[in-house]
Amino acid sequence: MDVIVGAGKTGASCARYLAARGVPFRVADDNPDAPGMAEIRSLVPDVECAPVAQAELSNGNRLIVSPGVPLAREEIAEAIRAGVPVTGDVAIFCDEAKAPFIGVTGSNGKSTVTTLLGRMAEADGKRAVAGGNLGTPCLDLLADAIQLYVIEMSSFQLETAVCPGADVAVLLNVSPDHMDRYPDFAAYRAAKLNIFGGCRAAVIARGFDVDLDAELWTFGDDPARGLRETGLADGSLLLEGEPVIEEAELRVAGRHNVLNVLACLAAGRSAGLGVAAMCEAARSFPGLPHRTEWVAEIDGVTYLNDSKATNPGATMAAVQGFADRPLKLLLGGQSKGADFTALATALLGANVEAFVFGEDADVIRRALPAAVTVSSTMREALGQARARARAGDTVLLSPACASFDEFSGYAERGDAFAEAVREGSDV
Repeated sequence: MDVIVGAGKTGASCARYLAARGVPFRVADDNPDAPGMAEIRSLVPDVECAPVAQAELSNGNRLIVSPGVPLAREEIAEAIRAGVPVTGDVAIFCDEAKAPFIGVTGSNGKSTVTTLLGRMAEADGKRAVAGGNLGTPCLDLLADAIQLYVIEMSSFQLETAVCPGADVAVLLNVSPDHMDRYPDFAAYRAAKLNIFGGCRAAVIARGFDVDLDAELWTFGDDPARGLRETGLADGSLLLEGEPVIEEAELRVAGRHNVLNVLACLAAGRSAGLGVAAMCEAARSFPGLPHRTEWVAEIDGVTYLNDSKATNPGATMAAVQGFADRPLKLLLGGQSKGADFTALATALLGANVEAFVFGEDADVIRRALPAAVTVSSTMREALGQARARARAGDTVLLSPACASFDEFSGYAERGDAFAEAVREGSDV
């Protein structure tokens, strides 16, 4: 019998998939009241659920492991040694999908790119859906009528989807993240590189060092004008040398978002999408919540919510994207074992004043090159940043950390920031 390991959002999706096909399964989760268990029991009232250590995983037909459960966990590793196949929702999706799909991964920007590519495909008249690690789980997207899927894939999901077979595989960037799960950066990078397994075409940032046997497209903010290249010159986004959109026409802010759009143009063109439709979608795209999202302008000070920046690489991208303005930068939360050295280097000489908060505030403070203001909470840090901000400044919440020391997730943190900004109060 199949064993679903982990009964959260992904586990419930896997249960729906199996139940709809009459495939028997049992569940392993250390929490008998895990978020997905109520729905799973509604599907199969007598489903067996046991703690992972007691679930006898080595006796399973196959393990369907949720991305939040490390494959290095001893019970799973023992089952692997015993020859039990291990898979995940993305791996199953890749085997089942009848239509081509674009796979998107990266340490930062993948949700924005996945969403925008989906909108580009819809603008081109395709019956397209986007999801995966973002929004709707990929197994819930499977349908015969779909002409194109756009699937966000996390490193955790790519641990089991080692050869996805995407029509177009997009790797936006790789910077250290989830170092509390991986033994080193090389292991994390290797998981990300799995997205290229079996792909027809690949999209990578120009200068990224990887050897691929696929149609190769590159993107970057330099004036590249070659075949299968997107770039930027004189304020125009270039697609194979031709200016197609003006940077000023984009609703998304920051140079990092320009790079996201350039990656979408490369991936979409490789997938056969029309240029006019892609540009129409790019011009109208407002961005996603909690990704350098505009909150307010008060007394000449702009407030931006980038709460989704849960690793130093994401914060570096945001800071570099707004290098043309003075920043009051709010950093903090749970660092997940991250190394802040590169971020500290990026802040050297930049017009940035840092305000750190949360569980790992001291870790960040020690890493940064200049004096910083330390606070206990995000709201307190916002109050201190507001007091020092002057007209023309930007107060940017881009924490470089997870939020679970103070909030239920990055969305609650971002909402709390926006609420406090709009109230004009730090409480």
